[in-house]
Amino acid sequence: MTGLVLDDVRAVSLEPFASLDSGFADRGIRVTTLADELESDTHSWEKLRDTNQAAQFGWSDPDPRPDGQPHEEETVDQCRSRSHEFGMIADACFIASVADVYAGYSALTVTDKTVGQAGSGGTAVRPEYRGVGIATALKARCVRWAQEHGIRRMVTASGNPAMVHVNEKFGFRRTYTEVRLVKRLA
Repeated sequence: MTGLVLDDVRAVSLEPFASLDSGFADRGIRVTTLADELESDTHSWEKLRDTNQAAQFGWSDPDPRPDGQPHEEETVDQCRSRSHEFGMIADACFIASVADVYAGYSALTVTDKTVGQAGSGGTAVRPEYRGVGIATALKARCVRWAQEHGIRRMVTASGNPAMVHVNEKFGFRRTYTEVRLVKRLA
């Protein structure tokens, strides 16, 4: 896991990212928020959970199981509960959808309101939608939301080199690296 921080959200120029989602409509991709989806679709949490699980394909697991087996799939209730525990902001959870499927999402969480700090509630893109700029476009919307809502600092962590790179495009700097070792106990 690599920890990253964006010390001055206000200083980020979003101009280089302005045209990222201009071709999305041609691909049938629309961008919305979890707040809007929750109002119009009773399956929003299920779709978000499914997207998160699908996106894990090809990612290195920062918490591998000693037996090499994958982690148990998260239930919809567990996904919703975890999101609430992390303080996910529904208006700052941006979703790229294609037809009735969430292709990807990027979300913010409030980590410290007193200092104007927000955290990443995760960014994930399904493998079949990678490489077209979805993660970067959604992260840009998160940064814009943070700027508009007085967030001064953002923090995140990822075990995925591609996501570390996306964050660095916005000026996030690496602050720490975790190395996790697993030892099987009898």
